[in-house]
Amino acid sequence: MGGLVLRDGVQRTHTIGSAPFVVIGPGSYVILARDKAAASAAGVPSARIVYDYGASAGATEGILLGNGVTGAIVLLDGAKEIASALYGGWFDQVSPGGRSVQLKGSTAAQAGTAAGWCLSATVWSSGADHGTPGAPSDCP
Repeated sequence: MGGLVLRDGVQRTHTIGSAPFVVIGPGSYVILARDKAAASAAGVPSARIVYDYGASAGATEGILLGNGVTGAIVLLDGAKEIASALYGGWFDQVSPGGRSVQLKGSTAAQAGTAAGWCLSATVWSSGADHGTPGAPSDCP
């Protein structure tokens, strides 16, 4: 993934470095985390975190995956969009929130509509948020 660019919903970018070398095999599920230590402390399986894209960034610097209407993450190869999740404003979470938005299928058409997404029902560890980090989606 070295050289690919992550972009959030307000156009902040991060270029994935070549060290450590990040490879995602076919059919694999991995995690790119803003801060590996913080994600691990929150119960995310640290063995699945293959890249840390912002541990040294300040609280308002670097890629931020906001929960508001601008929530989005895009993966680019130069100017070519490889994948995107424009999730902002699609889902209203009842308090206390903490549910990951997950793609139901694997096509670009599914990714482009709210119907192609769901809120995770799985708690990833005791007392943690909902999601399936480093594993397949639990969308119905």
